[in-house]
Amino acid sequence: MTRASDWILVALGANLGDPCRQLREARAELEGRLGRSGVLASSMWSSRPVDCPPGSPDFVNAVLAFPLTVAGSARELLSVLQEVERAFGRNRDTGRNAPRTLDLDLLIYGDLLQSDPRCLLPHPRALERRFVVEPAAEVLPDLIWPGTGRRLSQVREALRKSSREDPAQADMAPSAGQW
Repeated sequence: MTRASDWILVALGANLGDPCRQLREARAELEGRLGRSGVLASSMWSSRPVDCPPGSPDFVNAVLAFPLTVAGSARELLSVLQEVERAFGRNRDTGRNAPRTLDLDLLIYGDLLQSDPRCLLPHPRALERRFVVEPAAEVLPDLIWPGTGRRLSQVREALRKSSREDPAQADMAPSAGQW
């Protein structure tokens, strides 16, 4: 069993520009700020956009797992993630779920359960999104998701079964992009 208390999970996604390059550069930037030691990285995954404006390009998604020892507070880490997004040209004024050059989401910060509206933890929609769960379960399949008692591998299997009825979540595949 993998303890959530040992890990920070960050989801990366992009669907504008060169998403694979942007994810590689974002990973390098995050490792430069948080440290490279002990970092785990999923493969890059391609997925259809979910709840995005019509005509939005496909996404490339990945998850990075950092040892909890690399960061200050969850809010400090969220600020770092938002700084990196801005450096990559992310504009949050374009509307919810609009296409983006880079999206970084703090999924879990150890086993912290937090209802601060500026930093909800764990991420409130993460376990509903196959494009988050597939790469997260690839990295830490035995991680018990905070507040649920469920392993990521169990959540992944449930989403795979339910995605048969949801075409937007069914079309997931490892991306051609590599770290």
